[in-house]
Amino acid sequence: MTLEALKERLHKTAERVQTRISMSPAMIHKFPRRLRGLGGEDNRYVVPGVVAIGPYHHGLPHLQEMEEVKHAVAYTMCRGSGRSVDDVYGKIVSIASDARRCYDADDAKVKGLSDAEFATMMFLDGCFLRWFMSSGDDDPLLKGCAISAGPSFLKDISMLENQIPWLVLEVLMEFWPVDMDSLVYLATRFLLCVKEKMVPSWIMRSQRFLHTFLEKCRHVVVPGQKTNTDGETRSITSHGRNFSVCQGDDR
Repeated sequence: MTLEALKERLHKTAERVQTRISMSPAMIHKFPRRLRGLGGEDNRYVVPGVVAIGPYHHGLPHLQEMEEVKHAVAYTMCRGSGRSVDDVYGKIVSIASDARRCYDADDAKVKGLSDAEFATMMFLDGCFLRWFMSSGDDDPLLKGCAISAGPSFLKDISMLENQIPWLVLEVLMEFWPVDMDSLVYLATRFLLCVKEKMVPSWIMRSQRFLHTFLEKCRHVVVPGQKTNTDGETRSITSHGRNFSVCQGDDR
């Protein structure tokens, strides 16, 4: 290798590493191979059992039933709100390249998707998650599934490899804003899943899933509001139940 070739390689490698570092907070990582044994029997805490979100488990045979439901959800959301599919999908296309960079570019599933296929997946998965954030598993579209999937949905969408970038949901929230009552209810459902051991507590702790989810949603619902760091506890009533929320507790 010549000196010039070496210098060029060093430059490109440094740029690639710096880009990866800058993207790290938004990256959707795969479950570390050396820790796969912690994923439970049959990788039940790694591989989703009901619904695939994002590319890593997209196309698995046992998840195909929910792909049809996703199409129904996206159609219902757009038609029911008077939103044009063209407008919503076009907005997703505009951020699809940024969303794609949040995944492992060397993953075979990611590389195997064309730009159009990836954008369609982000549109369908994003609409499904946005719908679930407000409707939960009580919605008729989800109750129509052949499986009793309520807790399974919650388990699946908390998995490390089963995520979509937050910017996709941010775009969809421009069309369908979310209310705090629904977010609190969804958060409590996650906690109940942990309590009932549907989702292992170590997964929630290691991913800081719930804290990150609520923090991002708070900025959407109450934009520009500073986080309270005095540890104040307040009560919230959601879906007929009272919950105590400790603001500023980052543990």
